[in-house]
Amino acid sequence: MFSKYQQIVPLMALFSAVQAQYPPFSLCTAAGCDDCPQTVTSGGTGYPQCVVYDSETVFASGDFAAAASGGYTVFFDIAQPNEHCATIVKSPADTSVQGCGTTIGTFQNAACVSLNLKETFMVQFCCGSGDCSAAGVSVPGGLKRDLVYRIPSAEAGGLSAAMLMFQNGTVIPPAKAGPLPLDTGLLKRADCSYTADGEPYTRPADNTQVVSVKSATGPANLEVSKSRTQEWSTSISAGVDIFEIVSASVGFEFSKSVTDSDSFTFPVPSGQTGRVGFTANLRCTKGTISCSDGSSYYGETCSPIKTSGEIDGTYAIIVSA
Repeated sequence: MFSKYQQIVPLMALFSAVQAQYPPFSLCTAAGCDDCPQTVTSGGTGYPQCVVYDSETVFASGDFAAAASGGYTVFFDIAQPNEHCATIVKSPADTSVQGCGTTIGTFQNAACVSLNLKETFMVQFCCGSGDCSAAGVSVPGGLKRDLVYRIPSAEAGGLSAAMLMFQNGTVIPPAKAGPLPLDTGLLKRADCSYTADGEPYTRPADNTQVVSVKSATGPANLEVSKSRTQEWSTSISAGVDIFEIVSASVGFEFSKSVTDSDSFTFPVPSGQTGRVGFTANLRCTKGTISCSDGSSYYGETCSPIKTSGEIDGTYAIIVSA
């Protein structure tokens, strides 16, 4: 009898000569990335190929936590990508939509990071400034494409693909596989880069969330029981993928969305009546996106912050009369 965990291993067609593989990543159940029942020994599908998996098929039989917004909360233990390469995580994912899905993480360095996966997901990699710029990721160096990471696979349309398998050897078929559909309007601006204007800074979000169900009059304790979710934001308006371009260029972890569902009690000071409010802290950068067609866009882009597994911000009583 095999473990209830699904073990992920690669099925890859090999060249006659030994080819280098992209560094591995693991799928883990908790912060610290110490409990990783599922592991991929190659780093994903080479851009511009897409291999999409159903989250329910892959994670339902493991000890992965259900995300408050649906899907699963999975800790990705990502190895250091090869030079001039980046790892891209998308969810939800679909071969019929622009870019094969919504990018929720881009990594040019090793990381242990929590990501909320929707009903479908995919892990992709790009190498060289040509593929990575088209994928919306800016990588250093002038390499246009590094074919050493292109390992043939029928399911991936001729490029490398990390296939998933149960521990007993049964292959998990992808929900969908194929090349990503390209937007010709975006292709004209595929080669874009971001230049920051000064150092990153932290500021409070523009919105305050009410996170307690009831109000109370102090002295009392109120239970903070509602999930706190903060999205990324930008003042830049452009026909390019702003999130991918900026997140790949800044020197800090950049997240599209951060959610915290932990419950706790918060004290209401004596004489005050109200509910608990939460204002997230954002890590922001101001700068310019410059594209090869001569267009440029200036503005602020901000990411929510998660520290030690908790969303970073300030809790306070929203006083009501």
